[in-house]
Amino acid sequence: MIISSPDLTAPRSVLADWIEITALLRERAAGAGDLDSLYRLNSDDDRRRRHLDDGVAEEEIVELAREELSSRVGEEIEFRARALGELYPFTVVSNPFRVTVRREANSTAHSAYLFMLLMSANHYGFLPANREIRASIDFGRRLFHICASIGVAGLLRRGKTYWFGFPRPDKSNFANALADLSTKIGYAKAFAPAPAGLPVAAKDDQVDVIGWRAYGDRRIGTMVVVCQAATGDDWDSKSVQHHLQAFLDWFERVPYRQAMGSLAVPFPGHHEVDEPVGDTFETALSNALSRLNSRHGVVLDRLRITESIPALVGEGNGWEDVAGHAEVRTLQEWIDRITPQLHAAA
Repeated sequence: MIISSPDLTAPRSVLADWIEITALLRERAAGAGDLDSLYRLNSDDDRRRRHLDDGVAEEEIVELAREELSSRVGEEIEFRARALGELYPFTVVSNPFRVTVRREANSTAHSAYLFMLLMSANHYGFLPANREIRASIDFGRRLFHICASIGVAGLLRRGKTYWFGFPRPDKSNFANALADLSTKIGYAKAFAPAPAGLPVAAKDDQVDVIGWRAYGDRRIGTMVVVCQAATGDDWDSKSVQHHLQAFLDWFERVPYRQAMGSLAVPFPGHHEVDEPVGDTFETALSNALSRLNSRHGVVLDRLRITESIPALVGEGNGWEDVAGHAEVRTLQEWIDRITPQLHAAA
């Protein structure tokens, strides 16, 4: 197998990712049958039928658990398909569920989704690792800033965005990036030189993407979003919320007084929500996402970033104001490069 088998006690969203990655890399359908096979392989091959005190056979309990697992993952797959519609890069058949990669279209939305899926797969240990693949993943972390920029622009409904995270596409240093950002916003002005006591070797000061709604008056008082992009194990510690005011120390005329914090991640926002004991999944989901929102601001995850793309792409839709839009083709190029690397490492 090209990818590692998942822990079957993992959250439903992680297992749904495994199904999608399996379908993508082996280029045929994957679904409930794959989960069933994996479940049976992980069960005790030597177990014998025996009746418990309540008269229920052990095999029946095992089959019930297997069916519940398949049902949970199937619900997650159907949720994704329903949330994204034609933007979902898989076709879905139910009862039993299975997914197949859409081959009739290679849209920007599909490429972005699959790119983020593979980046998530690396984060959760599904992908093999060698020097080639690690180099591709490292490059993918940089490319994820494109996805974060798209998510911020979508949140602002065709807002302008600036790729501030280091390394920047134009290879600018921190001082030049501050000056360029100020010019693009129109009413801000960065200190030059920076005030004494501030970090002398700042790269991006924990800010990856800044977005704003541009008005003709080019004055302060518009909606501003400050986003941190996170793909690593420490993603949950990368909140920009506590840093929104500290970032203003670099400016003589600040770009905002109030800003909305956000976190961009390549996996669904509910990716690590476990099945609760004694309560419904929807309750656990609501509680987990509420806490995530309070810690990080608006979470721009794989589904929301993908959903943002159609309203932005195209002349007159603001696509040219999305930082990184000229490099968006590299998402599909990255997929085309890493896929044979994964097959070769199998």
